[in-house]
Amino acid sequence: MALSPSEQRLSMPGGRRQVAVRVWGSLEVAAKDCPGKRWIAVHGYLDNASSFDKLAPLMVEQGLASAVVCLDLAGHGLSDHKETYHAIDYVPDVIFAADSVNWEAFSLLSHSLGGGVAQG
Repeated sequence: MALSPSEQRLSMPGGRRQVAVRVWGSLEVAAKDCPGKRWIAVHGYLDNASSFDKLAPLMVEQGLASAVVCLDLAGHGLSDHKETYHAIDYVPDVIFAADSVNWEAFSLLSHSLGGGVAQG
């Protein structure tokens, strides 16, 4: 049976903007599983969360992940725009996504711009 993602819009503190995520797998299972099976995926420049639509479900189906939270960075996909777009300015969005799903520890999957964000 093919997996389907759940889509959520998370309101940033202060309600000024929203960040969209696509979740593959189960956040409930991930909450009980080891942090190594919790993944946040951060896409590249001119991409969005659906960049991981082939890889994320495979990670879950193969048992490499309990859940993969694919983030739409600000100004991409379904996330709201913001004032600045430097790589370091996206880091709070990743931390906010992790906090929203109650993950203190997780692994990052990223490419291109997302790789720079992951290093921030």
